[in-house]
Amino acid sequence: MVPESPQSSGSPPLSWVVTPETNRWLGLLAYGLYAPLGAIALVLAVGGVAFSLVAVREGSIGLLLLLGVAAVVALARPPVLAAIRSDEVDTSPRDDGWQPSWWGVLAASALCGAAMLAASLHSRVAMGAVAVGSVAAGLLAMALSTEGAIDGDLRLETQYTAVDLRTLSGVRSVGVGGTTILLLSYARGADGFRNPRVLAVPRDRASVVRERLDAGVAADPEADPIGRAERAVVALVALGVLATGPGLALLVGDTPEGGMLVVAYAGAFSLLFAAPMLWYAWKG
Repeated sequence: MVPESPQSSGSPPLSWVVTPETNRWLGLLAYGLYAPLGAIALVLAVGGVAFSLVAVREGSIGLLLLLGVAAVVALARPPVLAAIRSDEVDTSPRDDGWQPSWWGVLAASALCGAAMLAASLHSRVAMGAVAVGSVAAGLLAMALSTEGAIDGDLRLETQYTAVDLRTLSGVRSVGVGGTTILLLSYARGADGFRNPRVLAVPRDRASVVRERLDAGVAADPEADPIGRAERAVVALVALGVLATGPGLALLVGDTPEGGMLVVAYAGAFSLLFAAPMLWYAWKG
């Protein structure tokens, strides 16, 4: 039977919200999800305008009409403009009330496009890295967005799921500006894929939230956490498995396409085995 913490009964409910709507930095990061696609759309729009000007200058009215018909069909089926004007299209990354502004999306797209263009002068890998970094910033904003509540029974509820805090084995905190990021670890056997692992809390409420979380950790002193040494060994084995693909690539060298297919297959197969091990090492 799980012993009851003295702080688990009679404590008033505690709730907080940290979302792109309430936090300026999360709002800026969230635009990273839209920037790469917006940059491509801007390139297509600018290219379409340039093509139209060249067509008019050379008297190719037929090509211009063809471009106009393609644009009308693209916008009318389905009725994209009508849906946008009637607010039927939800452009937020999550149903948390945050709506990106069109000017913000345009600015983020222009900045991302300029960065990708500058990176393309160096290499395609650099250009891809800019796009991946932009999307990663948006995913980080989604991961840190938190609508949390803790009741008197040490039960944590977020916008995704709910969990008993007595299953926690440890809590770590990192302060970033006016926000404190809490990293949660769970006891062996109590972990789950949907368990919240990262909570963003306003700095002025971080101490109260941390006190409740620590009470959950202390409520079950017999919980068996996953040790650091065990996680380190599993992570090393996973990295060794992941090295199969690059190792074969070095051994194969400059070979016909068939050899690269073997390398790609080995890399994908190693990822299939390494991913669960990395997940196990990280979740503790």
